[in-house]
Amino acid sequence: MAFAISVLTKEALIAAQEVINAQSQRFPLFSFFEREQYEGEKLEIRIKVVDSEVGRFTTSDGPAHLVRPGTLTTVKVEPLYHRPMIKWTSGDLSLFADWDQVRKMAGPASEALQAQVSRKITESLDDASLGARETMHDMLAGALLGSNTYQVDDQSVTVNYGHPTLTDPGTAWTDAAATIVEDIYASIDEFIQQSDGVPPDTVFYNPRAWSRYFVPNTEFRGFIVANPDLARAFGVKGSPNDMVADNEGTFVDPMFGLQWVPIAGPHIKAGSTAQRWPVNVLAFASLRQDAKRVLEHSMTRDQYNPAATFSWETFEQDEPKGTYSRYSDNGAAVVLIPGRVQLFDAEP
Repeated sequence: MAFAISVLTKEALIAAQEVINAQSQRFPLFSFFEREQYEGEKLEIRIKVVDSEVGRFTTSDGPAHLVRPGTLTTVKVEPLYHRPMIKWTSGDLSLFADWDQVRKMAGPASEALQAQVSRKITESLDDASLGARETMHDMLAGALLGSNTYQVDDQSVTVNYGHPTLTDPGTAWTDAAATIVEDIYASIDEFIQQSDGVPPDTVFYNPRAWSRYFVPNTEFRGFIVANPDLARAFGVKGSPNDMVADNEGTFVDPMFGLQWVPIAGPHIKAGSTAQRWPVNVLAFASLRQDAKRVLEHSMTRDQYNPAATFSWETFEQDEPKGTYSRYSDNGAAVVLIPGRVQLFDAEP
């Protein structure tokens, strides 16, 4: 039986997947959408809007006064489900059984056998769950970009979030004469006006934007040339006439005070190669200004996902006969506070 093989137990497979996820740099948005689990096939999520209003004073012994509650809007959300699975070959099962026997024997275990088993498990789980993780990450990116279209059992489903947009730049950023620095400062001010006084602290973007917009830009180059520390902070290096962008990671810039989160690389979507994030779109967000949660990965609790996380399970079936391991995850991306994600188009 598969359950008698230690590396195929639910706990062992989940632990292996956690290692895979921790080592992967492909899906940066998972850490920004905290998981929350609900009951029912269709979830009811409360979207909160609170007006910032100056309060009134009272005397030291004066009465307390009630604060007007924020507006609550309930939206119904239907999670998307992922359940890919692996069929283990007889050779795989023999390998895993051999490893279990070696572990039980007295004396040191074979390091070569251990490495072979670990590699087989890790590569198989990574391959099997990759499409589900990629699709789930697309769901999160779509929530930040304002809309996304999903394929659910061969049917197209489009979800729109209706984020506020920021004013287009007067000159497209592809023009070296564009005022990029001025446009970002103006966007920050406009964001505050459209988010009830809360400033942005995060911007999600495609890292290609640095080489496409910032490095060739006359205004930005002037700031960089005048301040080498600023250049290092932005990951720009080289001579004034031969600058290159070398910043692929998350960083907080010293000019605008924003955490830049790159969503890099292409992937296969609907049979063709697509960028995970469009180069021309910046999504400004306010995520760390107070204790309120802005982004959420909402899940439903079911037999496959009893906890607010992914799951693995191993089982045997007769038709088609074999031993299988199944990955399960579900969820919906939710923006809980409207106005705290706003979109800017660098090439309107």
